[in-house]
Amino acid sequence: MQAWISLLGLYRWNKNIFDHFSLPAQVNKDTLTTMMLAEFAELEILYPDPETFDTILQVWSAARLPAWQKLANALEENYDPLWNKDGTVTETTTGSGTTSQKLQVSAFNSDALHDSQASSGDSSGTSTTTRRETGNIGVTTSQAMLTEEVELRSKFDIYHLIMAEFKRRFCIMVY
Repeated sequence: MQAWISLLGLYRWNKNIFDHFSLPAQVNKDTLTTMMLAEFAELEILYPDPETFDTILQVWSAARLPAWQKLANALEENYDPLWNKDGTVTETTTGSGTTSQKLQVSAFNSDALHDSQASSGDSSGTSTTTRRETGNIGVTTSQAMLTEEVELRSKFDIYHLIMAEFKRRFCIMVY
């Protein structure tokens, strides 16, 4: 028969059980472990031996680290939650045409103009301009986008996401 121990009991027995917990750089290990100890204090832990727990936590967290890092990066992405358009527009204009030019002169004692020089030619060209466009394109109201932002931030917090995974993986949920 195997004895059981809670997460808090295991931590009190060996305070080093979280030493090899791999986490994204944005996550403070002390904050996360304190939150986990408070949240899961009385839950039975799957691996009651501190060394076994430490080893499995180390391997599991190293395997999950790339996914957690992507989540942490996505949640920290800098953007304006009220804009649904932020990018560049490139416009290219092409054209062609014929030009003509005539230079006329008059004698100092006459008002009559006489042709002095004339030129003509064909021209063509391409012009490309790039401009930045930002803001709300009007499909979704600013209020709706703000509501979605608030819902996103309340549902997705890197600390709580990692804690939920830890709970499913390491805690026995039988009461």
